Amino acid sequence: MAEIKGIFNSLSKMIDTPKQILEKVNEILLQRLTKKDFVSALYGIIDSEKEELTFARAGHCPAILIRNSKIRTFKTSGIGLGLTNSFDFNNHLEEITINLKDDDTLAFYTDGITESKNDKLEDFGEEHFSNILIEHSDKSVNEIADEVIKEVSLFSRSHHQYDDITLIILKWNKKNNSNGV
Repeated sequence: MAEIKGIFNSLSKMIDTPKQILEKVNEILLQRLTKKDFVSALYGIIDSEKEELTFARAGHCPAILIRNSKIRTFKTSGIGLGLTNSFDFNNHLEEITINLKDDDTLAFYTDGITESKNDKLEDFGEEHFSNILIEHSDKSVNEIADEVIKEVSLFSRSHHQYDDITLIILKWNKKNNSNGV
């Protein structure tokens, strides 16, 4: 993962769009990964002046937007990095832009959250995850993340966690982002 992070860091200094970055990362990983290995990714760029998030998804979990207590899931097309040749990868990769509004909440996550299992081998699930995000969307990003992790931990307390859990929560507030932050 350190190598992959380095690839993204290097390319982000030379390439301007998420789609082009993922295309180049796929090209590099095709030469480095074995046929049974792949990487999922969601890569995005926030333009604070235009108040936009532009992203592309390579086989990763969807991006989630919570606005006015409603959830919208963005499951753009895209194949995992290192799985297929550049032609197929590039033709399946979709880049989209979301116009951000004050108090929007964005969630990016790994399937370790939604695929956490309880003692009956039931998944935590996307619906349960979405409901927690909506219910706590008026709270700070740390409070939302804490709620999600608490609920996943309680749900799966009787079952071994086999997958990593990564969760990134962002809140858009024009006043706080006016300095390009």
